[in-house]
Amino acid sequence: GVTVDPYFHDRVASFYEGQVAIWDLRKFEKPVLTLTEQPKPLIKAAWCPTRTGLLATLTRDSNVIKLYDMQHTPTPIGDETEPTIIERSVQPCEHYIASFAWHPSSQNRMVVVASNRTMSDFTVFERISLAWSPVT
Repeated sequence: GVTVDPYFHDRVASFYEGQVAIWDLRKFEKPVLTLTEQPKPLIKAAWCPTRTGLLATLTRDSNVIKLYDMQHTPTPIGDETEPTIIERSVQPCEHYIASFAWHPSSQNRMVVVASNRTMSDFTVFERISLAWSPVT
């Protein structure tokens, strides 16, 4: 499958079997980034339409959606430099997920269809960074 980033029209995510590749259409020789290979085949990948650089993926027979945050990705300095991403998982329901769709205008919101034919509304909360400092 293929999905175009709604914020950067030259950035495309493609997926086959258990691997996702991020491409820059202006330099199409090789992927800019290859995401962690999944043990099961991917069935869907979709960019969030309300937040830049957030890609969600779903594997077959899973109740987890993987999120890849490329919002803080630095620009590669050399051709061999691979950008870094923040990877995390969310579990919107207990059953296997059949499909999901990002809400087109409500921030970080998606609708999930489970294998038991139920539909649920789910909000992906932002990551919170904590900085610890000693108390003096």
